[in-house]
Amino acid sequence: MLDPKTVALDAIAPAVARWRAARCGAARLAATAAQAEKDIIAALGDADIGTVDGRPVVRRDVQERQGFAFGLFRTEHPELADRYITRRRRESLKMPRLDTEAEAS
Repeated sequence: MLDPKTVALDAIAPAVARWRAARCGAARLAATAAQAEKDIIAALGDADIGTVDGRPVVRRDVQERQGFAFGLFRTEHPELADRYITRRRRESLKMPRLDTEAEAS
């Protein structure tokens, strides 16, 4: 990786704090939702609709998707695979891992 450029974000520190808090909160909520979904699916068994107090509260939805085994295609037909590779660029923000040794000094 190239040497990353660094810029001070002190002027928008509150926005950075909001972003970090929202990302952490979203991750916790996603984990909670995923576990609840596993529990509900297990409780549904082979049923399609689950009820609480006799009222429907959840419906199972099954979706099947078709995929393409690109790795196998590339192994068996590398010359074709190279012709059809596309690259996309998408920006996102990540929270850097803090180096605890650097902070301690």
